[in-house]
Amino acid sequence: MSNYDQYANMNKDAKDRMCNHNNIEQAYEQIKFSSIENNNKNVKSSLKRTESKMDENQPESDDNPEIESGIDNSQWQYQRKSNKRVNKEPRIDSFVRGRTITSTSHGYGRTEKNITRHPPPQYEEKKIERKNDSNHLSNCECQQQDVQYLGAKCVNRTMNKPIVLHKDNHPIDGNDEIYVTRQAMKFAVEDRFPPLKIHCNPGLKNHEEGESIVKEFFKHIEQNFKKLNPYFNQPLGFDHYIVDSKGSLICFTKYIELFIYMCDLNNYPKDLNNIILSPILPIKLPAHNVIILKFIDNTITFDDIQIQVKEKLKSVYTMEEMMGTMNYRSRHVRIDLLSKDEYRSVLNSGKLALGGHLYDVDEYLPSPRILICNKCNSPGHLKKNCKSIIELCKRCGNDRNDGADHKNCNIKCHHCSENHEATSFKCTWISKFRQDLLHKLKENKHLLPPNIQFYIPQQYRDHKGEKALMNNSVENYQLQAQRQNLLNNNKLNSTTWPKLNSNLSLPSTVNTTSIWNFELKQMHDELYNLKQEHEIEIKKLKTEHETQMQKMAQGWQLINLQFKTQAEAIVDIYTTVSEIFPPVVQSLQTISQAYIYIYMIHISRRKDRQIETLARRGRLELVSERRSL
Repeated sequence: MSNYDQYANMNKDAKDRMCNHNNIEQAYEQIKFSSIENNNKNVKSSLKRTESKMDENQPESDDNPEIESGIDNSQWQYQRKSNKRVNKEPRIDSFVRGRTITSTSHGYGRTEKNITRHPPPQYEEKKIERKNDSNHLSNCECQQQDVQYLGAKCVNRTMNKPIVLHKDNHPIDGNDEIYVTRQAMKFAVEDRFPPLKIHCNPGLKNHEEGESIVKEFFKHIEQNFKKLNPYFNQPLGFDHYIVDSKGSLICFTKYIELFIYMCDLNNYPKDLNNIILSPILPIKLPAHNVIILKFIDNTITFDDIQIQVKEKLKSVYTMEEMMGTMNYRSRHVRIDLLSKDEYRSVLNSGKLALGGHLYDVDEYLPSPRILICNKCNSPGHLKKNCKSIIELCKRCGNDRNDGADHKNCNIKCHHCSENHEATSFKCTWISKFRQDLLHKLKENKHLLPPNIQFYIPQQYRDHKGEKALMNNSVENYQLQAQRQNLLNNNKLNSTTWPKLNSNLSLPSTVNTTSIWNFELKQMHDELYNLKQEHEIEIKKLKTEHETQMQKMAQGWQLINLQFKTQAEAIVDIYTTVSEIFPPVVQSLQTISQAYIYIYMIHISRRKDRQIETLARRGRLELVSERRSL
């Protein structure tokens, strides 16, 4: 008979009992009663459900599910397996929560495995509330002390306890555990720029001279700086500056635009107030302006890479091969760029051609920094908080002020006794501290600066394989703060309804929302930058159009002036000709009349000569005729 037919043949009372879960309640009461009876028969055996014994009979798998019983919420007694079957005090590093039994101890030459009994959902809700409250309170109280220890094991321990020395003056701490302080975590994620040093010749004598130099310097660079950074809307100045003992100016700023601008020697004046300025530039730029060329073939030399990259990128500040990425086949190259536009364009393209091959381009993610004391060479605290009796040499581990030559001493780490310096990342002590630091940062991502990513080295990544560490739960802690404020308000106002906890997975939702908010903010910033660029282009085009119109107006004015000049010249020529022409005509007429007169006289004279000639011939002929007669 099918389930439907069985349900259809039930009477009304049976259906009501099924809908009201009466059958399930009865079955649960029977199982509960039978389990209580069985446990009452042999209480000791039930209390001695040690992990090793349960592992023999019931291995951890889904084939052996556990049945909830009425004694799940009862108190358990701790017992160690011994010859005498009596109850003893619990182990220090063991704890019980409901039916959850966890132990990390090793006894009788064997290692006990972890077995977990899931507590009821009410306990889990209270646990989550206590955890959220503790996280919120820790955020409120983080500024009260300079050094705090995180974790339940660090409550009764302090970092600044006196260091005991070996016979070889090697410090020992008394235990092998490393504790990550809040000061170390704050130092690891701080986004500070190195100081900018400007050597002055002659040197500055007091702060007043430094102030005058700084004022003149900003007057000199203000126009060019605003031209190169049109989106910078902050007042132009340093956060603070000092004059050192040598008369040099040491400046500090938190604005990357000003820092990058001052990393270019072309932006400095040669002298101010008859003082020659010689800036000492930092070795590297911040990670905001750094890209990585990945997997470049070893057949391409570094000099060839520099030549080809500088041909394509005009704002290269420095280049270097990344030591940790070198292998027999390829390596990565770090490139620091001064121009933010080139940085964005290269990252957006994602590729760069070298020698006809396309190589991947990726952004540079800095690793969290490690705080190391300059006095005892131990990680986690500063020199002012160190309780070491002597200053230890990082090479040999002896007293640094004992008069020996510690620049050429034998290298032996006083942490692990290996052949390297005490501050080297090869040291297992430093590596362990780095691992714990990254672990604490993963647990306390709210301490990270918002929207800042840090690179996680491959050997310190978890099973998920995450590459970057970033603060994606800012909204979660803001929501907790709002809840706490609402709770405080409810204490004052009894008529206000308390805010109920959601059954949804809030952290994952908030984290996803945070990621989307970050992406939307990035897109908004990019669109805003594009809008600003278009506005600047429009302003440039308008300025060029106005300039061209002014030039055209000036050209038309010149043409009109030329036309007027030519017209005036023509009028002057006409006037001159009109004034000179009548006398010329009269002169020509007189000349023509004189010529005619002379011509007529010439003709008359010619005729007279011809007549005389004819007359003479006639006379001669008459004379000859007479003689002949």
